Amino acid sequence: MNHENNIALFQKFPSLKENIPFHSIGNYPTPLKPLKHVSKSFQSNIWIKDDAKTSIRYGGNKVRKLEFLLADALKKKTKRIITLGGIGSNHIVATGIYARELGMQTEGFVYCQPLIEHVRENILLATKYGIRLHLGGSYLGMIRKLAQSYGYYAIRDHHIPYIITPGGSCALGVLGYVNAAIELYEQTNNNTKPKIDVIFVAVGTCGTFAGLLLAKWLFRHSWKIIGVRVTPKSVANNRNILRMIYNTYHLLQKHIHHLPKLSLPLIPLIDSSYGNGYGHPLDQHEFMRELLAQDNIDVEPIYTGKMFDALQKYATQRNEESIVFWNTYFGDVHTSNIFSEEVSSDMKQFVTDNTARCFCIRKLFNRKECPMLYNSSQTGRQ
Repeated sequence: MNHENNIALFQKFPSLKENIPFHSIGNYPTPLKPLKHVSKSFQSNIWIKDDAKTSIRYGGNKVRKLEFLLADALKKKTKRIITLGGIGSNHIVATGIYARELGMQTEGFVYCQPLIEHVRENILLATKYGIRLHLGGSYLGMIRKLAQSYGYYAIRDHHIPYIITPGGSCALGVLGYVNAAIELYEQTNNNTKPKIDVIFVAVGTCGTFAGLLLAKWLFRHSWKIIGVRVTPKSVANNRNILRMIYNTYHLLQKHIHHLPKLSLPLIPLIDSSYGNGYGHPLDQHEFMRELLAQDNIDVEPIYTGKMFDALQKYATQRNEESIVFWNTYFGDVHTSNIFSEEVSSDMKQFVTDNTARCFCIRKLFNRKECPMLYNSSQTGRQ
């Protein structure tokens, strides 16, 4: 595991080490390796930057952001983290896991999304790790519920809760992917790795994409970085991406003298693989998943599956380029036996409280796997 003094960002800018909070969680550098079966299928040169390996506990792109955000929460001595996302949010699960290790309780305020298997797994994981989920129904309802709860927790804890934005996408979180881009450059700056032409990354709450773009422009990397929109345009859009880039740049500017002037071209954000909406898998997802499985890579249908679809369309037309698939998904976490014998009281209460608002939540869990959940819910309704 890396230590605070050794991350690429602090090595490049030592002055940040004394001014930017950081708590080590991940293992770096994450692998950069060829996807041999995919490359053969596409007749292209495809590599993967595998951020599934940021941590063996719960990896993915959230780890890089949380190293800065949870360190800031620790510095402020908060007892409770409040964060937001879809009901199956990877970000909420990752936040809850690592905040718990640091002695902080996570409250996840969530909105409805299509309840596919991946979402079901994350609801189970959230409960396993003591994350309390608060369902607001719509996105606006989620914000309203958070506003109602914020004061309650501040009074109860005698301390203001620490709010982490959806996806951890804010200036501090974006630093995680400025650091990641420096790491990738160091990996490719030798004769054993390819010259990178193009990087593909999924764009949800924009933080990962913003960090990579900022690093490209700060350090004049020649890479073309293409973002694939997987959330609605109200979330993933040029305005939000630029706002995050500028906010992060100004944060760096406070602590780094003679930072290169920021000059931004158009944002390379594409919509061609968005499909029927956020959380709705593409028809070709299973084909892509089976293809990547030949290279021992797992993708989910909401983020990395759609990004890989866009990469496939690009690669078949430009087979002379070296393309990096930036994997932000942890992979299969094997939740099938988590509640084979018992379900936590939080999960029972969550399903009971929200059956009227979102009946499909109840249908998401079958009787065979969660008998105590159904017994408890039935008892609560009598």
